[in-house]
Amino acid sequence: MNAPTRSTPIHAPMTQFAVANGELLIGGVPLTRLAARVGRTPFYAYDRQLLTQRVAELRAVLPPQVKLHYAMKANPMPALVCHMTKLVDGIDVASAGELQVALDAG
Repeated sequence: MNAPTRSTPIHAPMTQFAVANGELLIGGVPLTRLAARVGRTPFYAYDRQLLTQRVAELRAVLPPQVKLHYAMKANPMPALVCHMTKLVDGIDVASAGELQVALDAG
């Protein structure tokens, strides 16, 4: 039995990242250039401006008394945690190692 063909995507369009010359841009940088910097694939790439924008959008629709926390178990990468400390009210940690990363991030 043949699988039915899909005429529509199974997810919403992902328009948050720009495309130039057929290549995905993360933070305005072509993905191939990021891959060359990292030296291997796959890898995670985050756009700081997009993270900042999404947190601002979330805050705009929540009552001011709601405090936002970043759950470090989602991704404990120090550069990401450091950026998130500027955007949220606290960092949720679940281990001594995560606590140290949070303290180092400020």
